[in-house]
Amino acid sequence: MLTITSGNRMARINNWIHGTCPGDSCLQSEQGLMGLAEGGWWGVGLGQSRQKWGRLPAAEDDYIFAIIGEELGLIGTLGVLLLFTALALIMLRMITRLDDHFMQITVAGISAWLLGQAFVNMMVVTGLLPVIGVPLPFISSGGSALLASMTALGLLISFARREPGAAEAIGARLSSVRRSIGVLPAPRESGAAKDTAAARASSAPKKKGTKRAKSGKPSTSKLSPKPSERAVKRSGARSSSTRSRRSGRGSAPSSRRS
Repeated sequence: MLTITSGNRMARINNWIHGTCPGDSCLQSEQGLMGLAEGGWWGVGLGQSRQKWGRLPAAEDDYIFAIIGEELGLIGTLGVLLLFTALALIMLRMITRLDDHFMQITVAGISAWLLGQAFVNMMVVTGLLPVIGVPLPFISSGGSALLASMTALGLLISFARREPGAAEAIGARLSSVRRSIGVLPAPRESGAAKDTAAARASSAPKKKGTKRAKSGKPSTSKLSPKPSERAVKRSGARSSSTRSRRSGRGSAPSSRRS
């Protein structure tokens, strides 16, 4: 009834259905399409839009998507579309993983609200739907619409903490953060302390060498034979002593016989 009784609203619907624009009834939709066309692939640059300076009505509200397309080009509009697609996938994952039916129904309602509003706004800007004055969630300026969208996002975050395994994952991350904070680096030594330690380390072997030189005693490490050489010498001395004993025993009877 409100649409039928309003001449402005019926004019917008008739313009979209029949394609006729008497007067300036299609000014907003035409300027929005012109902004998207001027953006091209890469856009005219961030903050360099011309349509937002009085040419496009409600450029910061209902037609903010056209300004994004003009400044950032097709790449920017596809980026916004991908962000809302990622949000849709996240909410679908929450619906399938949550055990509480109330949470599932709430997430489904929030997803239908936010995603439906976003895609209706994009379709209006691109001319696929008549101009109906729906803002783009999280992007269009405004107090009440932005407050409601952020409240819905807060509910989604709260429900995400109730997913199976979410509490364990959050606890593990918090414990790792606490461990990383608890590990403190060792205190650094000053330059004077490092110099004194290096001087002590360098002077210690020099003193030992001077003492050996003054005493005149050669180092035992160079003159002392190896353990294998000692064993060979000992075995040689034992064999020579046994031979001398045997020879002495054999000569004693011969002297007696003579």
